[in-house]
Amino acid sequence: MKPSRRGRRGSMGLKGLTPLLDTLFLLLFTLLATSEPRAHEQLETVKVLLPEVAQSSEASQQEAPRLTLEIDQQARIRIAGQGGVLNSWEALNTALQVWLQGRSPDSISVEILGDRQAPHGVAVQLLQHLRLQGFLAIELVAHGEDRPLFPQPEAGQ
Repeated sequence: MKPSRRGRRGSMGLKGLTPLLDTLFLLLFTLLATSEPRAHEQLETVKVLLPEVAQSSEASQQEAPRLTLEIDQQARIRIAGQGGVLNSWEALNTALQVWLQGRSPDSISVEILGDRQAPHGVAVQLLQHLRLQGFLAIELVAHGEDRPLFPQPEAGQ
């Protein structure tokens, strides 16, 4: 079957238009690139008054309070520097509320010191629990055989 004349005529018109558009774009680009900006136009400037911040040496050197939680080989959780093992999430919540003393959890930096031999699931559950309680800055530090978190007492002691 022969293609119709209509189809050929329509496509010929577009083929002739493409080089013309290419030439016009090149001409427009050349004119814009070689023209000089208008000298009589002035840019309008806007003055912005920014507030001044007084920097006190005490405030700039003060870090966020740091809470350190420890996980030993038997997956026991405790707050560093405090005695007693936190054996439930309720006990952990109570200890956290006492430690926070009315501060917001998102302003506290939390460090979890975990023994490398501790079950992985406990650290993951603790991370998720702290996130749900509102703690945002959480670091996980694992200790191995070269530097145990809880040194074992020697037989003679």
